[in-house]
Amino acid sequence: MEDKMTASGDTDALINEMKQMSPSASAQVVKFKEKGNGEESTRILTKKRTANNKNFLYKFNGETLLILDKKSQTITDSFMVDKLSTDSLIVSSSSRPCETRIFLKLKNAK
Repeated sequence: MEDKMTASGDTDALINEMKQMSPSASAQVVKFKEKGNGEESTRILTKKRTANNKNFLYKFNGETLLILDKKSQTITDSFMVDKLSTDSLIVSSSSRPCETRIFLKLKNAK
């Protein structure tokens, strides 16, 4: 599709922005722990350890999931919860309603 488009300055900026929003090829693992703590990391198949660990705080009020910065405790992202079950979580971005994220529960390693 990109090859068929005639690019202008605005179009190039839009294409670059869309490429940055696309998910990466590696799997992201998000852990929602007790007391509003969470951890996000990248799972690499050839390594035992995860990479790019990032800690965050979260708040959930039944309808909205707020992601907070660990140090300043300011809101960095907010999501509307579409579905919450024992094995999945589906959320939509509050700033971009068309952006939906699906989280699936992983089995714990024994």
